[in-house]
Amino acid sequence: MRDDSQQSGQFKDYWASRRRFIQAAGGAAGITGLAGCQGDTSDTKNNDGSTTTSGNGQSSGQPVDPELTLDSLGVPASDVQWNEFNFSNYKWMVQAHVMDPFAVWDPVNTKFVGLLAKDWTIDTENQKLRVKLDENYKWHDGKKVVRPVTAKDVYTHFQLEQFMGWSSSEYTNEIKEIDKHTVEFTLKGGYKNKDFITFNLLTNVLSHGLPQYRDWVQKFKDAGSQSEKDNISAELGEFSISSEEMYSYGPFAVQGASRQELTSVKNPGHPASDKINFPKLVFRYVGSEQKLWQSLANGQLDGHVRINVPKDVQTSFPNHVENTTSTSLGGMALAFKWNDDVLGDPRVRRAIGYVIDKKAVAQNAGADTHQPVTLNTGLALNYNSDYLDTNKYIKYDKNHQKATQLLKDAGFTKNGKQWLTPDGKKFSPDIKTGTTGGPALLALQTITSHLKQFGIDARLRTMEETSFVERIWDQGDFRIASGTWGADYPQPYAWYNNTFVENREKMGMPDEISVPPIGKPNGSQDALQMNLDTAVNNLTKLQGQKLKEQVRKLAWAWNYMAPQIQIYEERSQTWFTNDNWNYPPLDSDIMQRTFYTPFHYILKTGKFTAKTK
Repeated sequence: MRDDSQQSGQFKDYWASRRRFIQAAGGAAGITGLAGCQGDTSDTKNNDGSTTTSGNGQSSGQPVDPELTLDSLGVPASDVQWNEFNFSNYKWMVQAHVMDPFAVWDPVNTKFVGLLAKDWTIDTENQKLRVKLDENYKWHDGKKVVRPVTAKDVYTHFQLEQFMGWSSSEYTNEIKEIDKHTVEFTLKGGYKNKDFITFNLLTNVLSHGLPQYRDWVQKFKDAGSQSEKDNISAELGEFSISSEEMYSYGPFAVQGASRQELTSVKNPGHPASDKINFPKLVFRYVGSEQKLWQSLANGQLDGHVRINVPKDVQTSFPNHVENTTSTSLGGMALAFKWNDDVLGDPRVRRAIGYVIDKKAVAQNAGADTHQPVTLNTGLALNYNSDYLDTNKYIKYDKNHQKATQLLKDAGFTKNGKQWLTPDGKKFSPDIKTGTTGGPALLALQTITSHLKQFGIDARLRTMEETSFVERIWDQGDFRIASGTWGADYPQPYAWYNNTFVENREKMGMPDEISVPPIGKPNGSQDALQMNLDTAVNNLTKLQGQKLKEQVRKLAWAWNYMAPQIQIYEERSQTWFTNDNWNYPPLDSDIMQRTFYTPFHYILKTGKFTAKTK
C-alpha cells in the first residue's frame, strides 16, 4: 500500500496564493459572507459523543445536504484510474474512503480495532497470522451490491503482491484460504514482534482483490519462465480500471466520474450502512491551494482530509470550519555524507545540530503543523519516552558554545567570522534539495541563514524534486541534503530501517559502527559496536524489555553519530465543517484513530452523519 500524502509539494506558489486569497476575500468578513447566512442554532450532545445542531422547525429526517463533498483528487476526476499497480493517477486518498483495511490502530488504547477483520490470531512460534473476515462486508459495483467479500479476495490481493514484488512479499511466504471468510498467512524471516506483524498486514486494503485481478493471478501461475512473468508484470503496470468499472466494499462505492467530480454512493453492503444517513460522497476536483481554501470557506467543500492551511488564512474561515491535527510520524532532516572528508567526522555533524535553532525553523515553517525536534534519536516526539531514558541522550538545542568546541576538537579554525576546515579551506557546504516552495523551503532558508550567521558559508541549492531524487539523492551526490525521517507506522523498525538500512549506501554510511556507552559521549568510542543490518532486523524479532534495549542502542547511535539531524516533526491538518454535519468532538478518543486521516476512519463507523431538516 502506498501513500500519496501531500508534504513539501502541497504549497506550490504558497505565498502568491496566500496573498491572492486574503485580498480576494477581503478579510474575515468577506469570507464569512461567502459562506451564506446561518440561522439561530443550538448544540446538543449525542450519546456517541457527536454534536447535533438543530435549527428552528421540526425535522423530517431528510439530510440537509445529501452529498458530502471533499477533494482528494489533484487531477480531473475523469483521469483517475483504479489499478494500484499503475501509479498514473491512482488516488490512495480516495481509495481509503471506498475500501476498508483489516483494522486500524487506536493510539489511545494502544491496540488495533477491527474493520474488515472481525478477529485475528498470531502464532509467532509457527509464523502464522490467521484473519477472520467480517461476513457483513460486500462488494458494490456503483449500481448494486454484487457479492460478499471472501477469503478468495484476500488471497487474490496478496498473491498479486507476491508476483509483483510488493511490500507484503518481503514478510509473507504463503497465503491460504482456510474457509470462505478465513485466511492464513505464513510469515518468513522469523518475526517475533507482534506489532511489526500487525502493522504490516492488518493495515492493508484489498485494492487488488477486485474481480478483474483474478485473471491476472492465473496469468502469473501459467507463466513458464521469469521472462514471461516480467512481461506480465509490465503489462499489469499499464493496465487501467475506470471509475465505471470499479468495485468497492467501503461505506461508499465508486459509481463514475465526470471531469469535475468523482461520485460514490452509499454501499448497503457495509456494516455501518444503516447508520449513514446520506446517499453520496463526492470528490470534486478544485485545483490550486487558493481555490481549495476558497472552497472550504464558501461551502463548496464540506471538508478536506489533509491540507495544511496557513494561520492567517485559517483565521479568515467561518466558524463552522474547523480542523484537527495528527502526527505524520516524521518530518524534515538534514542528511550528511559520511564518507565526506569533513562531514565524515561526527563532531562536525553534531556541531551543525547545535547551530540550528529548530524552534525558529519550525516557527517560520508554520508552528501549527511543525514541531521542533531537539532530542534527535530517530523516533517521533511522542515515542521517545516509550523506549528511552531521555535524560541520557544529547539534546540539540541551539548552543553555539558547544558547536564551537566540537568544531575546534575536529581541527577547525576561524578566519575572522568564517570557519575553516582542518586543511585550512573555507567550510562552505551546499545544501541540496528538491524543495522549491512552501513551508519546507522557508525552513531550509532559515537553516542556511543560521549556518551563515555562525560562520559556515552554506549555500542552498534548489531543484525540481524528480531531478533531486534521481540525480542527487539516489546517486549519493551531496555533502548535505534535505532529507526526511519518519515511519509509516509507530513501531521502531519503521523509523530505523529507513535511515540505517535503506538509505545507508546513499549516505556513505558503513555497515558496522562503534559508539561510546549510552549517555557517555566522552567514553570509549568502541564501547558499543553494532552491525546495522542485524540491529535493525532485531526490531522485528524482539519484544518487551529486550526490544527496548535494542531501541536504546540504535537511538544512541543516531543521537551520537548524527546520520541525520531531525529538524521538525510535521503534523497534518484534517478539515471538517459542522454546519450540515454531525461528528464526534475533534479531541475525542475515537477521532485519534486514523486510516490515513481521522476523516477516513470516522466515515467507516457511522458516527459521521448529515444533519436533518
